[in-house]
Amino acid sequence: MRQVGKDEAGIKMCIQAARRIAGSGLQVEALTVIANSSRVNHTAREKAKLLLHSMQ
Repeated sequence: MRQVGKDEAGIKMCIQAARRIAGSGLQVEALTVIANSSRVNHTAREKAKLLLHSMQ
């Protein structure tokens, strides 16, 4: 059996969280948090802002 690395496990957790957010209809709120967070890198914030603008 293959050992799952820390990065791969983290990615799986993120995907599961993203599915829960989408299933709950909280995409706009999640993108808003990402776009306004100083703890998220600049590129991710800009992508979140673009997605927010495309959803409106």
